[in-house]
Amino acid sequence: MSATTSVAPTPWPTIVLLAMTAFCASATQRILDPMLPRLAEVYTTTLSAASWAITAFAIVYGCLQLVLGPSGDRYGKLRVISLFSLLAAVASLLCALSGTLATLIAARMLAGVGCAAVIPLAMAWIGDNVPYEQRQAVLARFLIGQICGLACGQTFGGLAAEQDWWQWPFLVYTLLFAAASGLLWYRAGRHERPQGRKPESLGVSLRYVLQKSWPRVVLVAVFCEGAAVFCGFAFVASHLHVVGGCR
Repeated sequence: MSATTSVAPTPWPTIVLLAMTAFCASATQRILDPMLPRLAEVYTTTLSAASWAITAFAIVYGCLQLVLGPSGDRYGKLRVISLFSLLAAVASLLCALSGTLATLIAARMLAGVGCAAVIPLAMAWIGDNVPYEQRQAVLARFLIGQICGLACGQTFGGLAAEQDWWQWPFLVYTLLFAAASGLLWYRAGRHERPQGRKPESLGVSLRYVLQKSWPRVVLVAVFCEGAAVFCGFAFVASHLHVVGGCR
């Protein structure tokens, strides 16, 4: 007699919210790429100086990946994502209200902090709560939100750069981040129980990972990928802007 095993239902409402948050994080990541010429014009500066708004986000976003995993394990991944999404909402609002390039760069650093927790902890939550047999398909659907965010971030940024009120995409992402934050916090209170255990120190965790060969290969590959994505790609839109003779 074969034993039947019950498969837990896929938590689609939470996954949709995570995809929505990943959409906002990815869009925030790429929104300034086509805006660099406009920023240089608005703040009366050079294109390279304006690009610090992208660099500041990238540095903070990358560095925080090292510490967010243990925080999610201790306090609950959905709770951490919710709080950081609320921080990203505040940062997006500050970007819209920035009157100088320095305040925009500071707001972008804060946005990097808020967005850093979203995608890695969301994927980790899916790994914890979706059975292995369904995980690949669920992750693919979750990543649709991230990919659409990358495309829409550059699209909306390019459209806004040609308008007088170029800050409007930041307000849109402020509202979306805030809505996702509140709904995720509600679902975390109903469905997530933080483990509450004290995580290992960062040094111990890194030493354990770096002792193995394949994690080192992956880290180097991801570092190179991140350098390409945040460096050269960020100036493609500006190059087209200059070559096309736009204002």
